[in-house]
Amino acid sequence: MKTFRTLLLATSTFLCFLSPALNGANPAEAKTIGRTVREMPDLSNFLQLLEKTGIGSTLSENTSTSYTVFAPTDAAFKKLPKGTVETLLDPRNDDRLEEVFGFHVKEISEAPIFIEKYSILRMTTRQFIS
Repeated sequence: MKTFRTLLLATSTFLCFLSPALNGANPAEAKTIGRTVREMPDLSNFLQLLEKTGIGSTLSENTSTSYTVFAPTDAAFKKLPKGTVETLLDPRNDDRLEEVFGFHVKEISEAPIFIEKYSILRMTTRQFIS
């Protein structure tokens, strides 16, 4: 689990900095997490899966809820066993995909310096990762 946490933090901490950038002075100018992910070419695999989930819809809306997203880069996806992404894209695995994404989203905006202090994080699944 420590390896998972390290990989999660190493491949995605840059999204933790998005909160201030997402909340522009003018609400019409505010960027959503979904929009920001679309603009980052190194997150294309994450985006492909994100767009298939209900979580993707939530992150693409302007809401008053702040999120921290641990978005694996394309390089991280290359380290997964062959066929993992295809398996998650299969409509029969929609529930599993939602669950996987739940472990990559935290319902509060946190800077990486604070996340690194925690030994356990509570994710949107209401489960804890360490």
